[in-house]
Amino acid sequence: DVDEEEKEKQRFRDRIHDLGASEDFEYQDEIADEELDQFGIKHDKNQKGEAIDEDEKVVEADLERFYQKLLDTKFANVMPEIVNEWEKHLSKVIDTLENDSQETDLKALEKYVQEQLLAYVPDARPFDPKKDRSILDFFEARIYEAKLAPHRQNLLDMHTGWKSGSLSPYQVLANIEKVANDENLYLIYEWLNGFDDEEEFYKES
Repeated sequence: DVDEEEKEKQRFRDRIHDLGASEDFEYQDEIADEELDQFGIKHDKNQKGEAIDEDEKVVEADLERFYQKLLDTKFANVMPEIVNEWEKHLSKVIDTLENDSQETDLKALEKYVQEQLLAYVPDARPFDPKKDRSILDFFEARIYEAKLAPHRQNLLDMHTGWKSGSLSPYQVLANIEKVANDENLYLIYEWLNGFDDEEEFYKES
């Protein structure tokens, strides 16, 4: 059944995306190849069919967007305990917002955020109500960036491996998604999909 075979092909493509990050990149590629071999689908660019070429183009476009954003972003090297304090503070504010019996002073949050950024990330851009959706979203994005900072070099190393041909785009995507899942970093998925902090498509430079 042709339709069933196509479904199986897609299932294995999806599984590539779900493969966890591994320090042994060659082993991870081997897993993907063994599964796709059942359908005559290869990671080798010279052996893939046109349909897989199209899939790969989509993945590569996502990766290009992600890495452009990664390179354009100034990351805050903030100690984990400070990031934890930021998360706790934001969580308390959100809890207050969800409680109808309490008032939330967003101006106080804005003051807190500006003070924290000035103390720990002095070169960070300040909150801009004309550009940013809200102080909540702005602060959350800064937290995500601080949590992503320790992984930046590893992600850039994967980019180098991809561009040199030693890593497939599927493998790089799988490892990026592993970081996103392990660290609960939804920001990574926004960048892969081409959304910025304001949830609007950003233009590639």
